[in-house]
Amino acid sequence: MIKIYFVNRNIFSPFTDGFSKQYLLSKGLILTKNPFAADLFISLSEEAKSYKIFKSLFWFRKFIIWTNEPRFNYSESSYVDKNSVAMNVYTKNVFLHNLHFLGSYHCNFDVNLGIVLHQPPYVALTAEKLKKRKFCAAIFTYQKPEKSAFIVNKKNIDLYALRQNLAYFMYLAGKADIVGSNWPAEISVVESSGFESGNLLEKTEWWDVKIKLLRNYKFNICFENTSYPHYCTEKIWHAIASGCLPIYYGEGTLIYETFPENSFIDAAKFKSNESLLSFLEEMTPEEHIARYNLCLEVLTKSCAARLANPDLKTDVLAQFVGVVYQLVRKP
Repeated sequence: MIKIYFVNRNIFSPFTDGFSKQYLLSKGLILTKNPFAADLFISLSEEAKSYKIFKSLFWFRKFIIWTNEPRFNYSESSYVDKNSVAMNVYTKNVFLHNLHFLGSYHCNFDVNLGIVLHQPPYVALTAEKLKKRKFCAAIFTYQKPEKSAFIVNKKNIDLYALRQNLAYFMYLAGKADIVGSNWPAEISVVESSGFESGNLLEKTEWWDVKIKLLRNYKFNICFENTSYPHYCTEKIWHAIASGCLPIYYGEGTLIYETFPENSFIDAAKFKSNESLLSFLEEMTPEEHIARYNLCLEVLTKSCAARLANPDLKTDVLAQFVGVVYQLVRKP
């Protein structure tokens, strides 16, 4: 039995949910709380102080830098040193398709992020219902533009700045409400605190609060923070589950493996924020509903696919197991 120790365990620690632990156990891997008994150590980042401490103490052991956050570790090579490897967004063995955050937090099926796979959400949009909705919502924390640039393979794949610019432009035009923390003081946000933790009195999670809020809007700016193939989180799914037509950024992703053309609004296809806003304002209710129904069909079929295909539940775990055995058996 291979024993695994997390050097910086937190809410983002992978493989700690019930399903993952059982799967790993079936493959001869088990988590341990005793570092001295561990055969393998996992860290979310090479920069973490805890990683550096354990690496110096247990230099003779094997280490995996594993993260699904695009900015925790951005090595494009899996090789770190003879005893260490990286698994991240850019090594292409952590994100394998666009469905990892549909009905689960990546491979953690203890958390459904507000979408139940066997009961996918259904919203019957009508022209009358659209009239009752406000125009657009942007829900994300503000990041200072000078700190958001993110270069991988000589290309800036940051989307923080692009989505903030769009949200701010639409806000000034009176077409968007902004929800999130750290926005400049001159911007009046709808809600700036409590969103991330949900409502403890009502026993709701943050995703429940988000989906409920989005039900008041026609559109949702739901760019990821980073553009990379198969890096697709819950954002686009939450928009659809709420009855919003997603405004997503498709360039540099593989989102069209999952969604057809003319479903979500692809902001990357517009030359300016002005042209995008004009397109949204001129969209007829018929086109809006047709596009949304295509998105809803994708969500429904994708939920069914995750239930029907076991590989869509274990693929990330299988990749991890393969790397563990390859590393541990390496002299």
